[in-house]
Amino acid sequence: MAVYTKLSEDEISKILSNYELGDLISSNPILDGVQNTNYKIKTPKGIFILTLAENQKPQDFKFGIDVLAFFNEHGILVPKVIKSNSEEIINEYQDKPYAITELLNGEQADPSNLEHCRKIGLELAKMHLAGKDFKQSRENLLNIDYIENNIELNAEKYNQFNPKLEGILRSELEYTKLNLPYFKKLPKGLTHSDLFPDNCFFDGNKLSGIIDFNDACTDYFNYDIATIINSWCFNEKNNLNKKNVDEFLNAYQSIRKLTNDEIFFMPAFCRLTAFSILIARLDRWLISYETPKEQRNELLNVLPPAEYLIKLKYHQDVLTADRYGL
Repeated sequence: MAVYTKLSEDEISKILSNYELGDLISSNPILDGVQNTNYKIKTPKGIFILTLAENQKPQDFKFGIDVLAFFNEHGILVPKVIKSNSEEIINEYQDKPYAITELLNGEQADPSNLEHCRKIGLELAKMHLAGKDFKQSRENLLNIDYIENNIELNAEKYNQFNPKLEGILRSELEYTKLNLPYFKKLPKGLTHSDLFPDNCFFDGNKLSGIIDFNDACTDYFNYDIATIINSWCFNEKNNLNKKNVDEFLNAYQSIRKLTNDEIFFMPAFCRLTAFSILIARLDRWLISYETPKEQRNELLNVLPPAEYLIKLKYHQDVLTADRYGL
C-alpha cells in the first residue's frame, strides 16, 4: 500500500455516495506498501479500505480484486469486497479503478510468533486447494521477462547501490534460466505471490485474514512457500530461523502434502523469490534515487534492497532442502 493520489474528504465522500455505507466520518492515508493508493475510511457502518489502482493495468487490478472476492466466497480468511449501489465490486474515479474492502481486525503478523507462522501455513494450504476452482489465470508479474528486462536496462545503475551488484544479478539470472525448464513438472495454481507479514493480520493469535492480492497469479505453489520462508523465517540479522520454518511447513503439510519434486526444488525457489524481490526493490529504489528530492512523494514507501541481497546469498549456499527441514 502507499499514497500516489491525494484525496480530500469531499472527494472520498463523493466516492462513498455510490455505496450504502453512510457518510464519511474520517479518512487517513495508509503509507505501508508500494503499489496503489490506499485510505482507511470510517463511516457509520464501520471502517473500510479504499484502494485506487496506480501502478497496475486495469485488468491486473481487476484480477486481484476478483481473486479476493473468490477467496472470501470460498471460506478463506480475506476481507469482504463491498459492492456498490450498482452491485459492482470495481468502480472508477478520475479514470482510476478502485475498490472498497472491509478492514481486518488486529495487527500485522509478527514473524517471531511461532503461532502466527503455524496459522499462515494452514491458511496458505487452504488457499492453494481452494484456488483450483478459480477460472481466470494470469502470469506472475515478477516473471523471468520482468527480471531480465530490468537487469538489461538498469544493471549498471544498480552498481551505485553495490559495485559488485551487476555481476551478481547477471550470474543469478543465468542460474534461474537454467532451472526454469525443470520447474514445469511442479504443481501450479492460484497463488498470492506477496505473502509478507504486513499482508497478514492477527487479533492476538487468531488470524483475522490476508490482504493485498495485487500480485496474485497462476504460478507454482513453491513460489508462495518460498516467499514466506524468505519474509517470515529470517531473524533481524538475516539468519534463517529454523523454528519458524518448521512451524510453517509442518502446518502447511498437515493440509497439503508437498510432492518430492516440490521438496527437491525448494532451494531453487527460495533463490528465485529472493532474486525477484531484490529486483523489484532495486527498481523502486532506483526510481526514488533518480527523482529530485523536491519532487519525491513523501507518502511513497521505498523498501531497502540490501535485505534481499543478503538472503539471496544465503540461499545460493543451500544445496538440498533439508536445510529447510524438508
